[in-house]
Amino acid sequence: MVRVPGYIRKAGSSEKVPALKSNGNVVFTIPFIGHTWFSKKKHPQGTTGIVTRLHTGLLGEIRRVDVRLEDGNFVRNVPVDFFKP
Repeated sequence: MVRVPGYIRKAGSSEKVPALKSNGNVVFTIPFIGHTWFSKKKHPQGTTGIVTRLHTGLLGEIRRVDVRLEDGNFVRNVPVDFFKP
């Protein structure tokens, strides 16, 4: 996948898919381990949540997101590679 501002497109293809958006639903496609000061919290594949904030790079591409999970917990600074929009 190649990141384009506002879109994600497949490498070697001109097909563009809308990128993640605020208040959009997402699903973890691979397990994610959130590291905090005193613990590590595991979020298994298939966990769903809502995007609360988008973190962009210098060129406007979406790099990381903050997510509110179904159980009410917040996960911050998750790379977009862990999600399927």
